[in-house]
Amino acid sequence: MKAKSAISKIKKRLGIDVSDEVNAVVNGTAATRKVVIPWKGHVLSFYIDHSCELSTAKVSLVHVRRENDHSDLMTDYHAGYFPSNLTQALDTIEPPDPKFELGALVRVKVRKTRRYAHIQGQVGVVIDNGPHNAKMLWNDGTQSGWIRDNALELVQS
Repeated sequence: MKAKSAISKIKKRLGIDVSDEVNAVVNGTAATRKVVIPWKGHVLSFYIDHSCELSTAKVSLVHVRRENDHSDLMTDYHAGYFPSNLTQALDTIEPPDPKFELGALVRVKVRKTRRYAHIQGQVGVVIDNGPHNAKMLWNDGTQSGWIRDNALELVQS
């Protein structure tokens, strides 16, 4: 991912501007190009590559850890993890808002995997929601487990 789009994604999700910090170190050595963002008990960090211009620079080694957790190389303990992309890291430190509100009437989309689970086309009310999933109260009075948001469609809010 390009550094310019990563900075705009961070600004959109977290509401903080890290471009001043990145511009200050872009002319330094590679060791000083680490961007560290502490946020609500977590620390997000990544490196900017060796490009001279921010428009062509790329982001690498995105890392997330807890604020009070540090690596200890003497015991071979490495704090945190390296997510596949910046969106996964941002979802960890600042989960997105739920797609469906509590009490919304939703229907399970017609998909092959939902047909195998015998829930395709069922209608229910959202009784609990998370960042990417929801629990339902079906029209027959039974409760469901967690169902992904992309398998549901809004019938009525």
